[in-house]
Amino acid sequence: MPSSPLQPGDPHALQGYRIMARLGEGGQGVVYEAVSSEGERVAVKWLHARSHSTERRLLSEIESIRRVAPFCTARVLDAGVADGRPYVVSELVEGVSLHALVMREGPRSSGSLDRLAVGTMTALAAIHRAGVVHRDFKPQNVLLDREGPRVIDFGIARLLDSTSTVGARPVGTPAYLAPEQIGGEPAGTPVDLFAWGLTMSFASSGRAAFAADSYPAVLGRILYGTPDLGELSGPLRGLVVACLARSPEERPTAEEALAVLLEGPARPDDGERRQRAAVSGEDRTREKAAPGRDRAPGSGPGAETEVEAGAEAGVEAGVEASVRGQGRAGTLVSGEHPAGSRRLSRLWWIAAAAALSAAAALVVASPWRSEPPALAGEWSGAAHHPSSKVTFPIRLSLPDDAGKGTMRWGEGLHCQGVLTRIDSATYDLSQVRGEGCHPGRVVLAAEGASGYTFQVIRAGEDTPRYSGSIQK
Repeated sequence: MPSSPLQPGDPHALQGYRIMARLGEGGQGVVYEAVSSEGERVAVKWLHARSHSTERRLLSEIESIRRVAPFCTARVLDAGVADGRPYVVSELVEGVSLHALVMREGPRSSGSLDRLAVGTMTALAAIHRAGVVHRDFKPQNVLLDREGPRVIDFGIARLLDSTSTVGARPVGTPAYLAPEQIGGEPAGTPVDLFAWGLTMSFASSGRAAFAADSYPAVLGRILYGTPDLGELSGPLRGLVVACLARSPEERPTAEEALAVLLEGPARPDDGERRQRAAVSGEDRTREKAAPGRDRAPGSGPGAETEVEAGAEAGVEAGVEASVRGQGRAGTLVSGEHPAGSRRLSRLWWIAAAAALSAAAALVVASPWRSEPPALAGEWSGAAHHPSSKVTFPIRLSLPDDAGKGTMRWGEGLHCQGVLTRIDSATYDLSQVRGEGCHPGRVVLAAEGASGYTFQVIRAGEDTPRYSGSIQK
């Protein structure tokens, strides 16, 4: 990690640690390279904010951080309070941040990305086992050295809860905040899974999944928009999608996600699987698809059905492979929770969703599945107004070929109007109500197999006023 000389006002010693150089500074505090009394090189992070907690409470928080097992984390060696400001001492990692590496060398892919996913999820599982929530997981807090990825700064946000700097804005980096953090709700372990999903997306594409040009716009996209996952594919994409569920209850735990990444959880027993098949009609679907598996795709009528059947076979094989063993991860999870079978069943469906995501990508890419999703139905998403730098929610109820639909948009969805289809992808927006709301045209364009982008052009104008994306 590159260092720089000390600046005026920096300490030369801190609670027995000799300060040698600066490693960096952020909104939370300054990180120094230091040497302990035993001669060990360490990293010392001294927070800017002064503590307003009792020393007993602060030491309790620090002890929780020190209990984190050193699996893919920078081991916490010491912590305390100096001049009324908390500090944390950790092992010095001779590496570069994931953010800096991607900016310098480009996105990660293939085995490099897989190793990053497993290492960082292992770290989150260890952090959560100690009863700590990171709350600021991001590419800058993942260091890469010869031993692999190391997660740093876990528990810092917890210490900041005890300081005077916590105000209206949530603690954390805007582009990696979970919806519940933005809403001011309690931030539990699911916020780290949301941030992990966004970090993996950045690692694979080199850009933030909810990128925008202002703080409010970023938060608006997280709350109402669709993440840009770029070229992320395969089972990892499916797991990232699961981690980016807007409801924290719908996200997997770190141990569940790690089980899927390593080898897949144990598969539900045959009795439970048959019961699910009876409810979902899975057996009937396979019976209908089976004949198509023996024919080459595209050989005569029903080619599309044959491609779907082949994809389904691939999904089944992928799920079988990913959940075949009773591996360490599955045993660990079932032992940790009394309702082990229910947890393992949930894990199986997470693995299945990941495999489905990979197979679906292949089907969508084939020439027999190039058509966009049907327009008729309920759609929601987010719009960005570039001139005012505002992001806001939007909802469309689109009609069949004949008939009228509706559109609601703006803060609190206070604008509403009637949609009338002009051609295959253009709607007239009329009968508009709401302050500052205007009629015009809505132009749609297919985006993948599940969504559309849109542009709204005000009546009497030729250029779009705002645009965004929607999904069913």
